[in-house]
Amino acid sequence: MIGFIGIGNMGLAMALRLRDAGHAVRVRDIDADRVAQALAAGATAAETPAALAGCGLVIVAVVTAAQTREVLFGPDGLAAALPAGGCVMLCPTIAPADAEACAARLAERGIGCIDAPMSGGPERARDGTMSLMVACSTALFERWQPLLQTLASRLSASANGWATVPAPSSSTTCSPPSTWPVLPKCWRWRSVWGSMRRRRWR
Repeated sequence: MIGFIGIGNMGLAMALRLRDAGHAVRVRDIDADRVAQALAAGATAAETPAALAGCGLVIVAVVTAAQTREVLFGPDGLAAALPAGGCVMLCPTIAPADAEACAARLAERGIGCIDAPMSGGPERARDGTMSLMVACSTALFERWQPLLQTLASRLSASANGWATVPAPSSSTTCSPPSTWPVLPKCWRWRSVWGSMRRRRWR
């Protein structure tokens, strides 16, 4: 099962995309109308972020760093409930330092983290043609690559941080190493990605 925290314009489109692909999806959002739309598509609802602890991957698609910390580490937060070996995917457009800090706190609990800021807008998220800039361990990338390719037709991965990109499928474009900028940390993708994005789609 895939969990979602935050089903605004992008999060809901992603959740519906995964439902179309046959994934079991469970969602958490403070907007009852958004939750109702997800339920109508066959998703289930969680009362708190912690209630998503049984999901193999939880995608966080809130807006701000403060919201990200709250759903992960606040009261009834996900991190305290998620078992070691679980995985969180961070999609908000937040500063590299904030993403790195969240990943470090998750790592202390044995929880993996995929840093994946996104671009493309709700329509492209809905039909799986958006872009994801992915940074994570090679093991996590390989484990979740099929799902990432369901969500995005273009995956770009960190050149000298965590991830390497295997040969892409015919339907998904992965940027080759020769196109990657030289960055001191994989988290700097957020700086590059953020400069390319002038509008929030949540």
